[in-house]
Amino acid sequence: MMKGLLLSSSVLAVFGLTSFSANANEVPDRNFNIGVTSYVTIIDGPNSRDELSGGGLIATYAFSDRWAARINAGSLEHDSISQIESDTSELAILWGRNFNQTGFKWYVGGGFFQDKWSVKNSNVSESFNGGMLTGGLGYNWNRVAFDFWISLRDSSKYEMQGFNLDSATTGGLALSLRF
Repeated sequence: MMKGLLLSSSVLAVFGLTSFSANANEVPDRNFNIGVTSYVTIIDGPNSRDELSGGGLIATYAFSDRWAARINAGSLEHDSISQIESDTSELAILWGRNFNQTGFKWYVGGGFFQDKWSVKNSNVSESFNGGMLTGGLGYNWNRVAFDFWISLRDSSKYEMQGFNLDSATTGGLALSLRF
């Protein structure tokens, strides 16, 4: 009886220590991401296509493993007409998986955008803002996150002077620090 009790206690102690050491090596949830991003905006019309690209900043806060808020802002330049610049930003609420833990993540969401196009060295500018849908994929390491996302903006907000547009899309690649 004593031998069985001692053996049972030893087995429980080994399993207890094993689970304790496994918990000690777990990575804590990291709710904040701040980083840099490459950024692209494409506006398609029936007879035209405007492409702008540049860099920006991105910040994400994970409320939980499934919910997050993201803001990103970029400074872009028109790919064909270098005199045209764009200062753009997006704010989105995201639903997905694995926002604050390590591993693969995916998400979808909705939000708002603001985009101001201007001509260099002049007072000519035009502002656009409206709703958007977004989705993305990424991977979280312990201290670094990588994301790829695409946002579909309300293209009617870019219509000016009677031009009807087919689509307004943005996207980017982001590399962020997690803490």
